[in-house]
Amino acid sequence: MPTKRIFFSHASEDKATVLAVHSELIAHFPDLDAWIDTYEIVGGDSLLDKIAEGMDNADKFFVFLSPISVTKPWVQRELNRALTQEIKGTKPDYVVPVLLGNIDRVPPFLEEKKYIDLHRQTVAEWTAEMKASIDGKDALLRLEPNANLRAKWHTTTGRPNVGAVTFSVASWAENLSFYMRTTVPVFTYDHVWIKGGFRGGFTAHDAPLSNEAGDHFLVYALANTRLSPGDEFQVRMRFPAGVSFKDSFISAGLWDGSGPSNTLISQGSDFSVRPPVDGPDEAPAA
Repeated sequence: MPTKRIFFSHASEDKATVLAVHSELIAHFPDLDAWIDTYEIVGGDSLLDKIAEGMDNADKFFVFLSPISVTKPWVQRELNRALTQEIKGTKPDYVVPVLLGNIDRVPPFLEEKKYIDLHRQTVAEWTAEMKASIDGKDALLRLEPNANLRAKWHTTTGRPNVGAVTFSVASWAENLSFYMRTTVPVFTYDHVWIKGGFRGGFTAHDAPLSNEAGDHFLVYALANTRLSPGDEFQVRMRFPAGVSFKDSFISAGLWDGSGPSNTLISQGSDFSVRPPVDGPDEAPAA
């Protein structure tokens, strides 16, 4: 496969961020040749000639849009030259907009293009989006929630009333609602991300919900959250003293807004026993 070349167009005020993006992209995909003026132009070079050469040799033109860059004549000239090549058909789908921050106006001819948003996406996500735009493929495999979310559970050594459910995702996801079902109300609960990163957060019911049969549900919703493959999060629960977590836990799974929609694990599923940890497993101060 021939080396793919990318041109990075940006304002000098955004250079620190763009250099970090450049380093991250090359670290993930070392076969890429990403052109950026810092590494390509040396003393004595003609700026116009070197930039024109970089653009002409590039397979993709990444323009980094920020409140500053959209006002810079130099960035506008580079963008106009790139769009001209795209409109003429010499380089179809050549221009890829990359958002560095909120902007009041979008440059002409970019309104209909899909953006890569560095602030909305995780590093794993935007690097995959960039590589996909270069290769012309779909970056983000998205599974239906039933196929995406995984779960496992464990109790705590020496503290039979304390346990946890760990959830993980196999593909990309934005919104998930899930539940833990128990025979008695959870006394305290907490959540902590143990792997990966995310943008967004949890929304939890203030108290467990009960159904007519007397079972209790602790429900969480992850709204406007970007989950990447391999991300894991854990909900830790503590029952009153003398109540066994293993015996009181019934199941965990997806929640459709009104009730369970899919069971991922149940009391009969395999579970493990783990040593206690400091912090969330401890009872909060009265």
